[in-house]
Amino acid sequence: MKNTRSTVLALAASLALATNSLFGGPVLTGFDSSSLAANDDGSTGFVNFGLGDLNFFGTTYTGAYLNNNGNMTFSFAEGTYTPSAITGSTNNPMIASFFADVDTRATGSGLMQYGTGTFEGRAAFGQTWRNVGYFPVRRRQA
Repeated sequence: MKNTRSTVLALAASLALATNSLFGGPVLTGFDSSSLAANDDGSTGFVNFGLGDLNFFGTTYTGAYLNNNGNMTFSFAEGTYTPSAITGSTNNPMIASFFADVDTRATGSGLMQYGTGTFEGRAAFGQTWRNVGYFPVRRRQA
């Protein structure tokens, strides 16, 4: 069995690095290997991390739904953006590394990207929002 602590740390580290890419920082190789098509409030289907089991607050997951609005959810895709507290118990656990009203439909907007790569010698999963737009159909200015 893989060390779930290492998996959690690799995932958390990759999400933190992914957020840095919003502001022009580098995207690590592999973390941009797949994209979600331009949309407002859309999500992927279930994406397997390919890292084995992830223990997130006592529940084991192998993947998540990757949402355009700066987060990933573990029970179902999140198709709306409603600013709210993301603490406490929920029926859809979330990691929100860039919780925002992202809208990638504008010409020139970046897309939410994701994939597996390596971080400090460990397999990791990253989700990025590099140069994405915001609601309603606005492009991030460089």
